[in-house]
Amino acid sequence: MSLYAARTTQGTWSIRFGLLDSNGAGIGTPITLEDKTTGDCELAWDGTCFGALWTSWAGALRFALPDTHGALVSATEVVPQTWLARIRLFWDGSGYGLFRGNLLPNLNEVWFARLDLRRYLGGPGGVASAPRAVGRRPW
Repeated sequence: MSLYAARTTQGTWSIRFGLLDSNGAGIGTPITLEDKTTGDCELAWDGTCFGALWTSWAGALRFALPDTHGALVSATEVVPQTWLARIRLFWDGSGYGLFRGNLLPNLNEVWFARLDLRRYLGGPGGVASAPRAVGRRPW
């Protein structure tokens, strides 16, 4: 399985999910999750589906569940427009979680949120804030 950003003819980034064989060759046609994005994306496996997280062109975080056959199970926006640094997605055995950085001036923050299939679980919460300690790109 692969989640990747592909450059479009319009000069933007398209987020695509595709299946790979054991040699890394593509199987079938990848599905396009969104046509116009920043190109930042993450993929995590939950034992049944893949969690796909990416940043839209307008700065929103979007989350989708493509299954092992390459079909889209669900998709949703989990964070509206925001100033983000790099995102990280993980599965801990009971749910998805994400880390994201905040690029607003003088707010070099790292945020954490837990996700279910369609929304935040308990809302986002700042877990670390250290201006100038992590720099502009904390990852």
